Amino acid sequence: MFWVLSIALVIVNLFTDVLEIIVNLLDEVFLIGVLLGFILGFIIDPIVSLFTILLLIILGGDIELRIIIRRTIIYILGILAEFFPIIDFLPIRTITLIITLILTYTSLKKKSEMLRELKEMKIEQEELERQRVEISEKSNIYQTLI
Repeated sequence: MFWVLSIALVIVNLFTDVLEIIVNLLDEVFLIGVLLGFILGFIIDPIVSLFTILLLIILGGDIELRIIIRRTIIYILGILAEFFPIIDFLPIRTITLIITLILTYTSLKKKSEMLRELKEMKIEQEELERQRVEISEKSNIYQTLI
């Protein structure tokens, strides 16, 4: 599920970055680029950004809130970097999204490994407790025989 949503997020953000590059190129050539830039900047960008931030929060649901906020801030900084004229031609939003997804994946992977180790320790602890009870019962039986 993580990878499906991650790929969808990357595709949506990459599509938006490509649209921005096309609009920036059209802005220099045609007047229609100004209208497209307005539509992209004030309608499509906020929708894509909010959608991405919400899905980043959902994807990182098993992680602490402060880590989710930090990852979201990384993505928002990528969005803000798009306001610089020369950097705007680069797919910064998509790059920061990929970095954020990689960080989220590694955190989720570490957490799942820790949970697996805890589960194994619990199983071992239950086995030791069962053996202790067995030994205690055998000891009681032995004491009654003597």
